[in-house]
Amino acid sequence: MNLQMQRIQAACLELKLPAMALEWSAIADRCAGQNTSLAEFLEQLLQLELDARMLRTRETLFKLAGLPSSISLIMISALQPVRHASNCKN
Repeated sequence: MNLQMQRIQAACLELKLPAMALEWSAIADRCAGQNTSLAEFLEQLLQLELDARMLRTRETLFKLAGLPSSISLIMISALQPVRHASNCKN
């Protein structure tokens, strides 16, 4: 890992963006190979972090709920409405 990559990772961690810190390099490589725009790259990074935060929130709420261990997070997630359902076309 070069110095620039270390600084980017450190900045992500300081800004409390742990998913971005771990995955930004792989997303950058993939976007570079696909000739993706900078805006699309940034959108993918932000969506990655949003998804990771949502997962951490669900995991925390699940632990705090005190549900029996036989109920898994996957079972709870199956009951969640589909995200962005308002964007679906009829």
